[in-house]
Amino acid sequence: MEDFEWRISIAEIDRATSYSVFSGIDRTQILLTGQGLGLRAASWRFCLAEPYQSVDFSGDTAVECELINGLCTVLNVMVRRELMTAEAEIIRGSFHRALDGMHHVFFVAQGAYEICCPDVPVTRTLTAGNGLRLDAGGHMLRARTVAATEAVMIAVSFRALQGK
Repeated sequence: MEDFEWRISIAEIDRATSYSVFSGIDRTQILLTGQGLGLRAASWRFCLAEPYQSVDFSGDTAVECELINGLCTVLNVMVRRELMTAEAEIIRGSFHRALDGMHHVFFVAQGAYEICCPDVPVTRTLTAGNGLRLDAGGHMLRARTVAATEAVMIAVSFRALQGK
């Protein structure tokens, strides 16, 4: 775990457990599926009670988790705090935006999207469980839902700290 600037992963949690401590790492955890997850550290408690709720915490902190009512799936975002920051956003439905920052990851949590980045050019259809990584800012991105069902995307933007 010493050789990354940022990392995204998906984990299934099927029992109460202790999270690994990652010194120097800032973490964001987003509940994707399940009936809830309770997190507890020495100085705080937090409950991810419904899908797409998130919590930010330091990887330096020892954290215990317990399931509220069965199996949960989470999206984990980690950044080395001395080098970068990360911002995760839950987007429902179609959107169009300019991308700033260094790296961008778009993960489809529900439904399907057609992704178009006209200045790259790239057009992709992404379904639930799939994602797209774009490096460097300055691009325009359009995402439109493909079907009439609800679509949810998690957009994560990574930015280098000044002078790094």
